[in-house]
Amino acid sequence: MTLSHVSARVKWVSYQLRAVAECPDLTLAGKRAMLLAKLRYHAGLLRRDQVVDCGVARIRLGQESFAADWRVFFEVFVSRIYGGIGFDRASVIDLGAHKGYFAVFALGRGAARVVSYEPEPMNFRRLAAAANAVPHWTVRREAVAGKTGERLLSRGESWSHTLLDNGDGAVDRLAVQTISLANVLAHHAGERHVIKLDIEGAECEALSSAPPEVLARVDELVVEPHPEAGCDRAAIVTIATAAGLRAVYDPTNLLHFVGG
Repeated sequence: MTLSHVSARVKWVSYQLRAVAECPDLTLAGKRAMLLAKLRYHAGLLRRDQVVDCGVARIRLGQESFAADWRVFFEVFVSRIYGGIGFDRASVIDLGAHKGYFAVFALGRGAARVVSYEPEPMNFRRLAAAANAVPHWTVRREAVAGKTGERLLSRGESWSHTLLDNGDGAVDRLAVQTISLANVLAHHAGERHVIKLDIEGAECEALSSAPPEVLARVDELVVEPHPEAGCDRAAIVTIATAAGLRAVYDPTNLLHFVGG
């Protein structure tokens, strides 16, 4: 690695540390824990999961997945990519919950309750531990898909597990329970609900499987597109708007829709 690469790396890490220190959504103890965890990681001294107090709950960054978990944490709490969502008193449905960072962000912003869906065992264990002490946070070990049943989950980095077979010959697969988006929404009929959908390329499958009249009852929907998996922005917009949802401006890579 050249000196310029080292210098750029140091500047990037320094920026991240400063950004965490200034993050308004973390407690003082949470900031201290995150800063120490990042320093331990770069010093090669990370020996266990890092537990961070975020006020409403304590999240976990995995020892074996710290770099990937830090990336998700930074996007949610520091870059605040979900900051444009109206969480206040909403019932939030977290589809592709990872270790629960988005759910904690939503609860801290006034969500009445959160239901998180995550199929991968290592992520789910940390997710369930975070939700354990929060009475209005429910977790379910299921993958959201086009149909309720069972599918194979291909495992990658902690944030990139997918139901799709991308033809890469991956051998780290496990059978998981799936639930259709229509069935998910049936559990929340009559509530004002916000949906976050980030399921690594299966978004179009899940959205297109829900009848338009069911999807039309969604109050707010935020979707992360995955064009490399065939679920690009245009496809998502077509499905959502056909159900009567209206696209609103979002400065991030996310697609943001509102009902009514």
